[in-house]
Amino acid sequence: MPKGFKPFEFNTTLRQIGLIFLVALVLAGVVYLLRPDKMPLFASGPAVVQDAHKPGEISFPEAVSHFKDATALFADARPEDAFQAGHIKGAHSMPAQESDRWLNAFYSTTPPDTTIITYCDGEHCTLSRQLAELLIQMGYQRTYYLVDGWGRWKAAGLPVEGHTTP
Repeated sequence: MPKGFKPFEFNTTLRQIGLIFLVALVLAGVVYLLRPDKMPLFASGPAVVQDAHKPGEISFPEAVSHFKDATALFADARPEDAFQAGHIKGAHSMPAQESDRWLNAFYSTTPPDTTIITYCDGEHCTLSRQLAELLIQMGYQRTYYLVDGWGRWKAAGLPVEGHTTP
């Protein structure tokens, strides 16, 4: 054995690791106790995480209530010709695929805290959700989509504009 060499002292190393772990644990506990915004140590139920960048679906009665109270802007996600054929009274034509046509004017005239309800036609139509996602990316966090908004709106006999047919 070379001069000055000591065999590995396993027990001493384990004690040092344990001491470092204990000090770290005590420090973490002290910091936790000093925090004014403590998180619970144990969960009380399943965590529900809502993605702030995903639009929420709005119910038909809620959308009608917003319409009657004039507390939301309605955005028609369908192509322009469908909008011209008929749309919810006061709605804006905002096809997601043609955003270059309306985006700048809308952004410059609509405050970011505006409640926006997007809609299209048919239960499987995804245009309203696509438009809502685009608007949320633009900073309109109070944007919702109404599934089959145009079809249900007409069926309920609510106010419409355009060249609608009976």
